[in-house]
Amino acid sequence: MQAKTFYHYDVLNDLVTHACIAPYRTSELTLASHWIEELPVDSIAIYDRYYSTFKMFALHSWQESERKFVIRAKDSLEFVKRFLKTGKVSQVIELAPTQASISGLRQSGFATDSSTRIRIRLVRVELQSTTEVIATNLWQEEGFENDMFGDLYFRRWGVETNISKLKNTMQMESFSGLTVESVEQDFYATVMMSNLHSILIRDAQVQLDRDTSTKKYPKRSTGTNPSEN
Repeated sequence: MQAKTFYHYDVLNDLVTHACIAPYRTSELTLASHWIEELPVDSIAIYDRYYSTFKMFALHSWQESERKFVIRAKDSLEFVKRFLKTGKVSQVIELAPTQASISGLRQSGFATDSSTRIRIRLVRVELQSTTEVIATNLWQEEGFENDMFGDLYFRRWGVETNISKLKNTMQMESFSGLTVESVEQDFYATVMMSNLHSILIRDAQVQLDRDTSTKKYPKRSTGTNPSEN
């Protein structure tokens, strides 16, 4: 039995704010595009390279209230190659849709053709061993300076930590039954327990900080496996 899961994860508060489970063959891009309008208007959605498509850029920008995004762009994309050749740190460009993007956006209810254009900002992020290019609709004139994007994108790794917790600590894949209902119940129950676990750790950390405020080295609450409590 195989399934595919999708999350919106609050990296600042270590909480899953939305989760769904779907048939394994469901595209991750399909799952992501269906839930963009559920993103809080004041949030910034951070994605890895797999999501660097015209459709994803458009669906965030064309909502009734625009949703802000930060997406690491694939190195193989032509507009990324052209940007890197300029040597610039930041550049605003206009993108034209591919035929696949036109078809996908029409399925999502957006009338699009080859003359449609979308405006995005590209930002170069230099790391120790590689160069990343970030695609975003966070504009410099809004106060989002170039040097902010390295740290901003790095926050996405909180997602990987949470997935590891769900799979290894919480044993999400150890289902109590084989029916669709059993799998769904176990999945959503595990997500709820993971959130509760994060809340309890946060409260415990506040108490530790209060109790050790005069100590030379701070203590950190790591939590325990909820199944052991």
